[in-house]
Amino acid sequence: MKVGDLAMLADWCKDGPCLMHIVKVGYDIHAVYMQGPKSGTTCEVITSNIFALDKYDDAMKKHYESR
Repeated sequence: MKVGDLAMLADWCKDGPCLMHIVKVGYDIHAVYMQGPKSGTTCEVITSNIFALDKYDDAMKKHYESR
């Protein structure tokens, strides 16, 4: 992922699932909430908890199948 991308926060996260906008990429990703009560606020997201929109459904499926 890169700055400017839209992504989904995993549904297992406290505030997920939620559409987010990537604003900074490094060890962690900084993203702005695009939905919900935190809309417009920025947070740090662990890279394993956020997925490109086209990979989100597969990531959730794999996560729940591994349990």
